[in-house]
Amino acid sequence: MALNMTISATSGVAATVVDDETAADLTEAYEALKAMPVSNQVNVDFPDTKSAKEFARMGRAWALAQTPPLTFARMGDVKALPNRVSFRIYTSSPRGPLTEAQKTQRAATRAANKASKAAGK
Repeated sequence: MALNMTISATSGVAATVVDDETAADLTEAYEALKAMPVSNQVNVDFPDTKSAKEFARMGRAWALAQTPPLTFARMGDVKALPNRVSFRIYTSSPRGPLTEAQKTQRAATRAANKASKAAGK
């Protein structure tokens, strides 16, 4: 007898449902952050650790669902301040790993820059 089996995620970012209010808050935060220097972050204080963890999980899920995918990065000392979620949202790098030709070109450029600096001294 053949069984009809499927595999699905039961936890983690793939199984996280982001409610409309949180999605709107994250969109607003991203719009504000993208106009600022990258050294800025958003800080949100929650009444308990469970809510903070849930928000961070929803943030990661929301960021991955955007087009193009974004990165939600929780910052700060999570163990010291477990009820605070400090985060940044930024665009993910579209560039994958460097090819050997790109590595060679970068090494040559660095060597040329180093030689020109040494000659200028």
